[in-house]
Amino acid sequence: MREEVKQKLKKTAVILPVYNQPDIVENCLRSLVKNTSGEVEIIAIDDSSPDRRVKEVLLKYSSRIKIFRNHENTGFCENCKQRI
Repeated sequence: MREEVKQKLKKTAVILPVYNQPDIVENCLRSLVKNTSGEVEIIAIDDSSPDRRVKEVLLKYSSRIKIFRNHENTGFCENCKQRI
């Protein structure tokens, strides 16, 4: 397939809403990175977590995921649908 055609094809994306729970976030990201190819886009949206360890975990995987952070907490539903 030509490169320009490949670029136009839609990717599969996994959107991970994040609020605190750095251990759970890390386990989830580790599993996603291990079990998906580079063709799967992983998007983590931090809903303004006050726990600073969340940022550290997200940055650890920044070479493989896209990271977005809300300036204020929007709640689970709003956080999930932002990047759709």
